[in-house]
Amino acid sequence: MKTLKNSIVVLFMSAFMSLGCMAQNAIQGNIENWSNGEVPLIFNDYISKAKINMGSISSNGEMIIPLDDDYLSNLKDAALKAKETAPEGWKMKFNTVESVFGCGDEGIIYENASIIFTGLPDLEALNDDESTSYGYIYCTNNTELSTWLFNYGQGNIAKGYYLRWFYAEDNASVKGTCDMPTYTGNADENYVDTTVYNLEIKKGWNIIKYAITETFISQEGKISPSKTEITTIDEVPIDALWLLL
Repeated sequence: MKTLKNSIVVLFMSAFMSLGCMAQNAIQGNIENWSNGEVPLIFNDYISKAKINMGSISSNGEMIIPLDDDYLSNLKDAALKAKETAPEGWKMKFNTVESVFGCGDEGIIYENASIIFTGLPDLEALNDDESTSYGYIYCTNNTELSTWLFNYGQGNIAKGYYLRWFYAEDNASVKGTCDMPTYTGNADENYVDTTVYNLEIKKGWNIIKYAITETFISQEGKISPSKTEITTIDEVPIDALWLLL
């Protein structure tokens, strides 16, 4: 008999957001050259195996994703409910500020590192009967970055930025620089992958900007991020693109 995993990391569980009515806050944007009519934006929940409607794209390409003010409370309730039917020995574990923005370097300074910090998942645009997928939606200023994200960080990257939305249990901050020596797989070829943190996190929803400012090209031509600057921002930049892949 296979040994069961001892824990479940609750990364998103956005399936349990209360979307019965419109939240006060929402992510809004426009999909250029949209011609597929009105479609929902779906989260494929890996725990419940359900497909959850979390937003929509209108017939003229206007996108809206409600942001629930009670997100964390609903998340905790859902975690307790899921635990009731989970196999014996399984445990629930929420992401924290430190686990999301972790680094082995002692130079990183945290405030409230242990608070729960959880983000929205990738959302897929599907037609009504879910027989056709129009792709997953990303917010970035570079189409190559969207491709890199879609491929889970595999393949070549390009300079630019992408955005993600996170909900914080309380105020927190992350400051400092993390330098990670990274080998390319080509003999002893290596480079330093630097991450610069400058985050002032507020209780509730936060927009996190990941800016790829420097890249490294290996001897085989693979392009990898060599410097990423991660910051909190107050609004979506005017050059941001909403892209489906």
